[in-house]
Amino acid sequence: MKKYLLILFLIFISSQLFAQEKVGSISGIVSDSAGIPLDGVTLKLVGTYLGAVSDYEGKYKIENVPPGNYTLRVEVEGFKTVEYTDMNLKEEENREFNIVLKSTSFTVDQEIEVVGDRPLMDIEQTSSSHIISSDDIDKSIVSNVTDVITQQAGVVKDDNEIHIRGGRNYENSFLVDGVSVQDPLSGTGYGLQLSANSLEEVEVITGGYNAEYGQATSGVVNVRTKEGKYDNVNFYSLISGIISE
Repeated sequence: MKKYLLILFLIFISSQLFAQEKVGSISGIVSDSAGIPLDGVTLKLVGTYLGAVSDYEGKYKIENVPPGNYTLRVEVEGFKTVEYTDMNLKEEENREFNIVLKSTSFTVDQEIEVVGDRPLMDIEQTSSSHIISSDDIDKSIVSNVTDVITQQAGVVKDDNEIHIRGGRNYENSFLVDGVSVQDPLSGTGYGLQLSANSLEEVEVITGGYNAEYGQATSGVVNVRTKEGKYDNVNFYSLISGIISE
């Protein structure tokens, strides 16, 4: 009897060993735009407990990573936070992934730069939101922010007022680049007449929003405008022309 129990025990142990996933790792070097290694950088696989911190040579290694699709979040004080999406790791794959961070001034609500495609489902998201990118806006027939908002599910425009999920107009919260544009008297958004060409992204949150939107009871409209850019070649050509004159 003991012999049979021992055989069954060995079979159980071997089956458990074979059932274990063949894990891999993600490693590399974190540096700034000048190529200088950065230490103390926090790297985390979003939605998991796996992560690492870079050493004085900028090296990092995230071990025991099961195969799957991940989003790698990289952050350190003084540099822009970056998220690398759609990182697909195979079984026993040891991927080398070097990272270059851009320096930035300290801000309270720092923007996160997302490198890659936005995931179809964010497992950490608790709110019901519709995100409209600049590409989606260019493909739509809209002239301002209000036109973009009213095309979303759960939003109705009546008598120049925006109603989200049946709520009143003054129960919404309107933000442009993180700044509230709520009219203190009427409660409407008086800064929503921006041209559609100036919009980078429009987010319409219809429920389950975080505590940061505490003044809203119906919905939240979060607008992000485009940043100014210039052509390096044309800029230096213009400077050279001014100096030569």
